[in-house]
Amino acid sequence: MRFRFWEASFSVYPNTDTLTNGRLIYEYIINNLLPLWRKCCHCSKWRQIPIQSSYGLGLIKNEFVCSSISRRVSCDDLEDLRVAAVPQNFLQNKFNPHFSGLLLKSPLTFLCFKYPPLLLGIAPPELLIDEDFDQSSEFLKRFVEFRVPFSEPRDEHCLPGVWNPISCFRWETTTYPNLMQYGRLYQAVRNTIIYLWNSNKFDMITAEKVATFIFIRGLIRIIIVDEWLPNLISHFTDRCLINVGRCIEPNQAGEEIDHRYVIVGPIDLKSTAVYRQIINSLEVRGMNERSSVLYSTLPKLPPTPEFSSSSFTEQLMVPISIFDFPISNHVVSPINNYAMIFAKQMNLPTKPQELPVLFQRGADGTVRIYPDHLEKSRSLVDRLFYSTIRAYQLEESPESNSIQGLLDARFAALILELDTPMELPVDLRLIEYCYACIEERLTELILSSQDKVCPKTPFLDDLSPLDFSSYLQSKGPSFYRYVLKILSNHYAPQEFIEPGAFSSITRGLGPNMEVGNTVHSIIATPALFTLVSNDTELHKTESVVVTIPTSRIKLIFCDSPTEEALKSHQEEQKSEKLQIFLPHNFRVSMPARYEVENPTPVCSPSSNILVYMSVTLMYEEPWWRPLLYTAGTWEKMNICYQSIDLDEVPFEFSEAPKFFAFVPKSRKDRGLCHYFKDISPPDSSCGIIQTCIIGSNLRNDWANNDIDCANLVDKQLKHTLATNARRTGILLEYYVKRLYAPTSVNDANSTPEVEIRSANQDLLDKTRAVGVNIGSSDGVHLIDSEFVIKEEWWRMLSEQASIHLLPELATMCGLTKPIQNELFALDVLSREVLTGLKWSKYVLGKLMSNEKSHGNFLSTDSVCEELITFEVNQEPENKASNGAGIESPQKRSLSPLLEVEVASKCWRGDEVSTK
Repeated sequence: MRFRFWEASFSVYPNTDTLTNGRLIYEYIINNLLPLWRKCCHCSKWRQIPIQSSYGLGLIKNEFVCSSISRRVSCDDLEDLRVAAVPQNFLQNKFNPHFSGLLLKSPLTFLCFKYPPLLLGIAPPELLIDEDFDQSSEFLKRFVEFRVPFSEPRDEHCLPGVWNPISCFRWETTTYPNLMQYGRLYQAVRNTIIYLWNSNKFDMITAEKVATFIFIRGLIRIIIVDEWLPNLISHFTDRCLINVGRCIEPNQAGEEIDHRYVIVGPIDLKSTAVYRQIINSLEVRGMNERSSVLYSTLPKLPPTPEFSSSSFTEQLMVPISIFDFPISNHVVSPINNYAMIFAKQMNLPTKPQELPVLFQRGADGTVRIYPDHLEKSRSLVDRLFYSTIRAYQLEESPESNSIQGLLDARFAALILELDTPMELPVDLRLIEYCYACIEERLTELILSSQDKVCPKTPFLDDLSPLDFSSYLQSKGPSFYRYVLKILSNHYAPQEFIEPGAFSSITRGLGPNMEVGNTVHSIIATPALFTLVSNDTELHKTESVVVTIPTSRIKLIFCDSPTEEALKSHQEEQKSEKLQIFLPHNFRVSMPARYEVENPTPVCSPSSNILVYMSVTLMYEEPWWRPLLYTAGTWEKMNICYQSIDLDEVPFEFSEAPKFFAFVPKSRKDRGLCHYFKDISPPDSSCGIIQTCIIGSNLRNDWANNDIDCANLVDKQLKHTLATNARRTGILLEYYVKRLYAPTSVNDANSTPEVEIRSANQDLLDKTRAVGVNIGSSDGVHLIDSEFVIKEEWWRMLSEQASIHLLPELATMCGLTKPIQNELFALDVLSREVLTGLKWSKYVLGKLMSNEKSHGNFLSTDSVCEELITFEVNQEPENKASNGAGIESPQKRSLSPLLEVEVASKCWRGDEVSTK
């Protein structure tokens, strides 16, 4: 009777008509009648559960001990001999299981109507309840709101980070060739791991936790739990696909340490991400208890844009410098974004980013602008920009050398199409404000890009349309369409409610204790040792990761690195540089192993161009709040607009808005105080307001002087809002920060200091390489080859001495495909997170490459492709044909107004397809 119910339940799924009765019986016997094996949580021995006791001691019970079977069974009893024979027989293919793994009470039941359950690793239906199927339409609630881990069949609009449940990706086939002959079983185990990572609070995923969800009977369970799960989880962790961020707290360093890892770098997001990922990788391997990961830094490191000394107000003691760049306090594309995982682990709340409330100054004072007017202007400007930068239009010779000139020409032609200028449905000042919004998004695009071919200016009047189109096309058609939608305000970013998310995430990832100047010297003999401050003991170290600029590194080549390091340490030579002591045989001339072509910039090269400025002002009180409240009332709007259409009247304020902006008077004022944010404390003990300056205003002389910038912003705010100086507050303090393109905080190409110490005077020439005297007691000698510190030498130092430095990280990581397609991380926070994980992936590949467990489990020649690809909404063929028809020559050329209308239809078509 039970089998008949099982067979009937299975028949409701698609693709089950190909299963014969014999196959169903075979599946039923394997999944229900084979003995169940469980591992004791005390002695770690495998025990066979009798069939009559398997129901009570099933997998649902988390804790299992040997005595659970019967009183006569104890942990001292010998393990079954079959357990030791299973792994060898499995590797020699002496038996071949052709059944799927089973995920107990799987939340993936919503996919059963589209995928065969055997391929999904779904448990037999009799183990499920009707509620699981009734709630299948609400499957998204099972995952965090910004996680979409699984795609549906033939999903053409795949988001970044989405797994196809039944597809074995190319890198999986290359990495696990021994497992691909058990494709269904591998897919079920892999889907279980991915589900558990995305469904919990992003805590550590271990083999023991996953094993409780794998409903597999028979001796094959021993292979799954002891071999597959530990290695799969370890490899996924090293690739930064799971177990990223603050999954577990690091152990305090004890007296007995078997493995010691050191990170020397600034307290920034990239370095702390590497620190955490090494800890996570050690934890999943069970090495964390006898391992130590030491985070060290150097004094007086160049400050990053997110970390600088705090400036306190003596009167109020409020650190206004924590309100840093608002541009780094949001995530453009939150779906499957690692930055959102980190924020979730730190309990940082987010909300959809809203548009600022817009005001303008008129003859009757400051008044709120109708949202409908702003929406019309924004829609027109977005369509103008989208149609102007489309690839087919830029193949022609543009009428202007800048995007702004091209937009002006098209907008002027659009006005000529109207019968009278009074028919223009938008205000020219609103048009300029919308242009500034595009420049703001261009600024973030430039700051978040580390590519040499990226445009160096976000100013529309300086940016060439051909150069910008070439930059977008160089990344591929998917990137081209994605960026155009981003620049056209076609996205829904998430904003952190509290300021300083960048700093909060970095502190959460970093060590609990305050980091000091701990590591003084690194010694390679070639065994690796580190020497810490206030200690003369050499500590054997497995690996060192250095993420400080190479200008803060001093390479010392000497006869005896250990003696020289101890001598320098005893003499208390206080150096602000990290000293690396190496033997002379590291002074080798390295041939170029990889020919890396430097791309030719498509835009004119430039340096130290100011592209973004953040100005924070502090007052005695938030004096602007009552003025903003009055400007948004119906009475004030009725006075200024003379008449009010009740259908267009926006909601009346219950309180003054905390995110607002003013319409620029003219183009020369565009980008000056682009928007304001009220970040005053809840108790209103003081008034703190922040604004940003973008665009061509940054070329003025006052942009280089902090006090001039602060006074200008103060004057602009008071002049726009107040008609009476007594209604404003007194400026107490200001804080100004700047971002440049390109931003070179950690310059990987700077030259380190080189020193030669030797009793042999012939070896003191540091411009020449050395050769080894084979069969001679002299050791080394100078040769005619030139000794130069370049990329190949850093790579050799990484391979031979396990010292991974920033230049080598930046170069080698640049040669590999980025994690989750780093091209599409179009905000500063996501870019920093992915860069740190990219470094982690490379470092962990070096650290764990010699692990014995990888020798038999993984492919020895594993050139892995990236797991996750992001194919941005490919246009269907019918759309392509329609587009071709639009672009074909016409008897009469389209007017700019019609071109904008056509582009609007195409743009809205993309929007509908995306939804």
